[in-house]
Amino acid sequence: MKEYIILIICQYFEDISASLVSEIWVHTPDTGYGVHWDPKAPELSQHLNQYGFNASQSYSINFDLKVCSNAFVYLSASPIMDSNAALYEVCIGANGGTEVSLRRQVSTFKVIESNVLGDGSTQCGLFQPFWISWQNGNIKIGKGLAIDNEVVVDWNDPNPFIIHGVGVKTGVGQSGQWTIHIEALGYFCLHTETRGTMELVKTTLATEYSCPYLCHGINNCMGFNFNVHTSVCELISTGEPMLTVTDSGWTFGTKCFQWKCFACI
Repeated sequence: MKEYIILIICQYFEDISASLVSEIWVHTPDTGYGVHWDPKAPELSQHLNQYGFNASQSYSINFDLKVCSNAFVYLSASPIMDSNAALYEVCIGANGGTEVSLRRQVSTFKVIESNVLGDGSTQCGLFQPFWISWQNGNIKIGKGLAIDNEVVVDWNDPNPFIIHGVGVKTGVGQSGQWTIHIEALGYFCLHTETRGTMELVKTTLATEYSCPYLCHGINNCMGFNFNVHTSVCELISTGEPMLTVTDSGWTFGTKCFQWKCFACI
């Protein structure tokens, strides 16, 4: 019965609002050092697969980043960012925000490429655009949102591995804000008798059809809770780990990102 309800509701929104959402917002707190000092650092990152990003079917990512310094992007052979798996670490804003560096796990982690960011240096109060690509072991890092433009690092791994997971974090005294540009479909997947307990964007009154429609129009809304008895509609923020509880009368719905829906993963 649950699968049938999900199918009917998703089909309804496919008919009336099958447009694309282009970004998710992620906040990363200070979680300490990178892999050179803390081998468990990748496990402390925000794993982008929880937002539906499938790294094994993608070869690049672009994002806007607001941080003073020391933002890390991990490209891992593990979808769960296992610290024992093969890994690349990108540090954006190294050396006081002025450099980007690339580390590769060999016997230990070492810097294999680095370069200055110039006028693309990280800024404490401003978003700066960056991109990373990893096709066929060719690791590139650049400024702006256009892949292969303004290349800062370009390195070919002689022993490449397949990227299955991507994670982002900030540390060394810094927290950061990320706007990650990925394709999100305007469909929803539902779980009945379930409520998401994450941070809310807003709470309002709605119908069972208008509640997901409200979320659909807000980029930083990843899903909603709707109560069939009170008509309360809670819009859930992106950038939060997905936490749910069983709760009678509530329906928990999530957006579908890259053909995956959070509540159905």
